[in-house]
Amino acid sequence: MDTIHDNFSYTWTLILLFTILTSCTLSDKKTSENGVLLNEAENLELLADKLYNQDEFEEVIPIFDQLIAADSAKGIYYFRRGYSQARIRNDSDAVQDYLKSIELGHRVYNCYKNLGLIYSIGMLADDSVAIHYFEKALETDPQLRRKLKILLRLSEIRWFLCAFTIIFSARSIIFLVALIGRNSIALLSVEAI
Repeated sequence: MDTIHDNFSYTWTLILLFTILTSCTLSDKKTSENGVLLNEAENLELLADKLYNQDEFEEVIPIFDQLIAADSAKGIYYFRRGYSQARIRNDSDAVQDYLKSIELGHRVYNCYKNLGLIYSIGMLADDSVAIHYFEKALETDPQLRRKLKILLRLSEIRWFLCAFTIIFSARSIIFLVALIGRNSIALLSVEAI
């Protein structure tokens, strides 16, 4: 009876040992939701970073395609593929990637700004669409909107100073700036906004 018990115990010990070893080996090879090995995905990501940072945009787009196929929830892949598409003048594809990046919440301000640029100076030139996207970019960053108002106000003051210089002599403008002080003009314009 002890021999049967020993064989039974020995068999279960082997099965348990085999299960533990197998699970340890398999856990080293984790996969993403689409079955791409994570080590492979990590290597692709490193290659994509390298090519992207070297401005090799045509070469990096197929790699971003693979990365997106492996993990479609990473907005950075869409953003970078969109930027790469825009750099090689595939504006329609860039627009789709930027919109997906916005949907995923990745670099929303930059996506809207880049969409505005595509529609203002790109192949898809349409001023009304460009303005729409620039306005969306400003909506995403209230601090930027405030800074833009300040810059616009400062540029108005600069135009005023230029006009003043033309109308009056250069000597008068130097006196005005010395009297009021350059920083005071900037502070007045900031407070006025």
